[in-house]
Amino acid sequence: MRFLIIAAALASALTVSGASAQVSKVTGSQAFCSVNSSNANCKFDTAAACEAGIKNMGTGSKDYTCSERSKLNVKQ
Repeated sequence: MRFLIIAAALASALTVSGASAQVSKVTGSQAFCSVNSSNANCKFDTAAACEAGIKNMGTGSKDYTCSERSKLNVKQ
């Protein structure tokens, strides 16, 4: 059972964008952000919560990915 939990956490972490995302606007202060080509909404505590949040957006979510807030690069 422990192995399944660890495997799920690892798989979730691997789905988070590894490269830094460049955005114009960042809102929120949590560790994980839903990111599109210009904005980041940082309202998620975990990568899994971010992925679930994007899925809940429905058809409007196709351009979104999850990224760690610390890896965001804000356009100047």
